Amino acid sequence: MPPHLPRLLALGLALTCAGAVTVNQTASTYTFANDRVSFAVVKSNGYIRNLIFDGVSVLGTLSGNAGQLYTDFPSNGFALTGASEGKVVQGKNYAGIVLTDNDTATGSLVQRSWFLRDGETGLHSFVRLAYYNDTPKGALGEVRTMFRPNGGPWATLVTNAEQWAPTPGAEAVANEVQVQDATWYLGLTPSDAYVQQESDYFTKYSFADNQTNKAHGLYGQGPDGTPIGAWWVVNQKDTFFGGPFHVDLMVDGIIYNKQSTSHGGATSPNITNGFDRTFGPQFLYLNRAPNARYMTYCQRDDSTLLSTCDLRSLHDLLADAEKYADPSWNAEFYDEIAPYVHGYVPTRARGSFSANIQVPHGATDVIAILSANGVHFQVCSIPSHLEYVLKRHLQDSAADPSAYQYWVTDARDGVVNIDRVKAGTYRLTVSASGIFGDYVQDSVEIKAQRNTHVRATWVPESAGTELWRIGVPDKTAGEFKNGWERDTTHPRQPSKYRIFWGAWDFPNEFPGGVNFTVGKSDESRDWNYVHWSQYGPTYTRNDTVTDINRWTINFDIDTHTARRLTSHSVVTFTIQLAAAKTTAGNTDADQGAYPSFPINTYVNNETDPLSWTIQPYESSSCGERSAISCHLLTKKFQFPGTWLKEGANQLVLELPHAAPVYVQYDALRLELQ
Repeated sequence: MPPHLPRLLALGLALTCAGAVTVNQTASTYTFANDRVSFAVVKSNGYIRNLIFDGVSVLGTLSGNAGQLYTDFPSNGFALTGASEGKVVQGKNYAGIVLTDNDTATGSLVQRSWFLRDGETGLHSFVRLAYYNDTPKGALGEVRTMFRPNGGPWATLVTNAEQWAPTPGAEAVANEVQVQDATWYLGLTPSDAYVQQESDYFTKYSFADNQTNKAHGLYGQGPDGTPIGAWWVVNQKDTFFGGPFHVDLMVDGIIYNKQSTSHGGATSPNITNGFDRTFGPQFLYLNRAPNARYMTYCQRDDSTLLSTCDLRSLHDLLADAEKYADPSWNAEFYDEIAPYVHGYVPTRARGSFSANIQVPHGATDVIAILSANGVHFQVCSIPSHLEYVLKRHLQDSAADPSAYQYWVTDARDGVVNIDRVKAGTYRLTVSASGIFGDYVQDSVEIKAQRNTHVRATWVPESAGTELWRIGVPDKTAGEFKNGWERDTTHPRQPSKYRIFWGAWDFPNEFPGGVNFTVGKSDESRDWNYVHWSQYGPTYTRNDTVTDINRWTINFDIDTHTARRLTSHSVVTFTIQLAAAKTTAGNTDADQGAYPSFPINTYVNNETDPLSWTIQPYESSSCGERSAISCHLLTKKFQFPGTWLKEGANQLVLELPHAAPVYVQYDALRLELQ
């Protein structure tokens, strides 16, 4: 074998130097190092410990699973065997390890790959999951790779440039009061930096984000006071599921890289014989600020607010990490190691996509998405509970758990360019703020090393003359009260939806429920981001309020419009939901007292409502988990124009009384044809 080509070394052989990356072993570990980063891989389970960056221990000390970097499977879809087989890969300027857990009894295989390059201060990560057994395994569920420190230099949680806050201190944690799963009241320690800056409540969900996130992580200072950061850089998202709006955990003291999840009502594929998918690459990146630039003017003080030094360096280090969130970054290196990362799609098997879409007037924030053909972009494949319902409407090829996903979020004027697309057949979806519905085109074929171009005109949905709308159709409930609205009582001023929902006492803000008058009410003040069926108890409220399940929309019909309200006219009422939560939660299971529930709409004095039943597989724990966009749903109702009248009219939106369910509206519209 020529000396410049990588060589694959089986465990037990003597290991040497790969350029400036060295590999050494003991009886229990492998140690990888370049001139700035070193780490140990435990032979038995593949966990990473003793990660050192420029002399700083960034994982801290070992305590249980804390103090390590590792992949696990909370849904038990896969598992490690406890006897990982490792192979070390060495090239001219890199070294890595491929760890295989092959459970021959069940046909399950887990393969984790880590690579360190000369001159880089980070680790490249891949995870492969495969299943070869005729017995179906069930849904994949949650798969995650976690940077889980125990100690170390970390003091600040960073979701993105807007959402960050100090980590709660030890005293606050010792005196915390649990108010919900993974949610605590910290107001008993008012001097804590987190309480002073961010909120009296802490929940990991406050630091979630959707899949447009480029990098997220932890910020702190090394022993010499130099700012330091640890970041999961999401440089390639095509192997994930759920599309750009899917929300998941980012950081809560642990930095998460979520390969698959059910959070936010997301679907994951069913694991059947032949399932074989490789997630990645993603990049765990470590950086620090140059001493000379920062330490000359930074003065530490006793303020609980981050100093100007901290604030500037936090954003600088995050921006530095985000630069690598580019699928073309390190593409040549990934092609080089592709023979050792089973399932990674190299450049030669990828093409590109471009489009010119004439978007409707008024469309802003245009997003173009390539996803699994024949199904909504939030669905990676047909889940088992939907197969019976949908197989009449979809070809078998639509159920494709091998499908990848791509998007651009800045498709101004409908111009779309997406590079490095895996060859295959996709659905194109174009979405925009301000426009009801989407543009959808199936069977877009991408060929390797070729560009596929689409020209199309997006004709917006219309059912006649629009009489009114409430909200902005943007797939979120953010524009409503307690959504994007800022909490001005804390210096960080987080968006209110990010804080535990019990901080905003709905019965006091909307006694008896929402009563909204079109043309007079302000949706940012007079329409809440969650329509609760019942509310409470919370930390500040001991009772449960149940007279809030009916919301009223008041609107007038003028004389000119009233003349069109004949027996031949048709009124269309559209409800777009950003989320709906049944007692199924995120499980899709038929469980609890209300696994499904109706949203009833009463028109004026009509006794029979327009009814829409939310199913268990449409449920998402969204508002309770500090989110404003989860599993997206749409329903259109049509009724005779004679149900309306000149002058005052009402629609009443009703949820079941005293039920543990809720919905979050994206937008509503009334049209007359």
